[in-house]
Amino acid sequence: MSYELERPDALLGTMIALEGVRDAMTIIHGPTGCKMYPADLTERLFIDRTGEVETRNPFLRTEKYFFYQPRLPCTLLDGNRLIMGSSERLKDLYSVIVKESPKLIGIINSPGATLTGENLDACVSEIPTVKIPSNDFSGLLQKGFSDCTVKIIDSLSEPCKVKKATVNIFGLSIWHLNFEDEVMELERFLSLCGIKVNCFLCAGSTADEIEDIASAELNIVVDADFGLRAAEHCRDRFGTPFINITPIGFDDTERMISEACKILGKDPAAALEDSKKWRKATASKISALEKRYIKIRGRTFSVHSTPALADSVARYMFEYLGIVPAAIQYDGDEGQYPDIGIPVSDDAWDTYADILFSSGSEIAAMLDRGMVSGAVCICDPETHPVNIFPRPLMGPIGAARLMEDVLNVLMSINNIM
Repeated sequence: MSYELERPDALLGTMIALEGVRDAMTIIHGPTGCKMYPADLTERLFIDRTGEVETRNPFLRTEKYFFYQPRLPCTLLDGNRLIMGSSERLKDLYSVIVKESPKLIGIINSPGATLTGENLDACVSEIPTVKIPSNDFSGLLQKGFSDCTVKIIDSLSEPCKVKKATVNIFGLSIWHLNFEDEVMELERFLSLCGIKVNCFLCAGSTADEIEDIASAELNIVVDADFGLRAAEHCRDRFGTPFINITPIGFDDTERMISEACKILGKDPAAALEDSKKWRKATASKISALEKRYIKIRGRTFSVHSTPALADSVARYMFEYLGIVPAAIQYDGDEGQYPDIGIPVSDDAWDTYADILFSSGSEIAAMLDRGMVSGAVCICDPETHPVNIFPRPLMGPIGAARLMEDVLNVLMSINNIM
């Protein structure tokens, strides 16, 4: 039986989706307990919201409803207000936010407000407003995120003329580790083939970009747990085709660009040549370690994350590097990792392995328990080192970066760092 160090819920996933829109504001209709941690988290995850380098000013938002935090103002439902409701306070906060002129407003009922049946329909303005009267609060973060992205699309987007050689990226969020680095790498890689990204849905996108989402010729789902539902919705509503490939590792990255170019009528040669360059650089480092008698193939690993991410990392490690999965544990539905003819545990917590791929908090606990010899962080919450250079997981640079981390861990295990 596995011990869950953290299990981010659907309520947080809903907040993550709305807060991933650069020029949106989100209202929490509930007590401060539903606001304080998520507000701090979303502020830290999306530091570059304004595009300017800013120093955090704790006295910036001293007015009512904000509680010294710039994100997620709340109505402070407490005592009798939580029992009897507080529609007047909600309408007052909504009017405060409308005066700030965001391009999108989100209103989320907290679990307590949902139980009392608080009505959100009284909040009306010319600004598009996404209202979440209730939520699958016991569900997973990715479920809340996916459900909310569909509501955001329906609030902002209408059918429009298709622009050739353009795509939307679905499945990234501000929750994804180093999401801004993923954005830069995917934009770079697709541009090599003359493909322009219209919108990274709820991953730093603007409301105007989401409004234009139906103009894309193709949608690319890079993480099915976060983006597949929105892609299916856009296919049904706008007729936009999509491909579902998580571009982690060289093989899947090259498959993604090849399939996208085939649909868009573009030549993938430049992108494939770029991937080949990073393949060669990576292979040379692996060869150098093997010549120094560093054992690589046959080492073991465990991975614990959402299904699409876990499967992609596991497949890359086994097929490219030859290290063997000891455990693959999923947050959410079962993944699709193929049968490789050896027993693989579904419990990373109680399985020994050389390397663990997981969140920073689980890595710290597993290292402390002596269950793994080393680890690579692939998802939030991270240990938050300072990274000045980009650190994506996706694309050719992401494939090389992930392999770099793994090789350094293997060197450490062999005590030759």
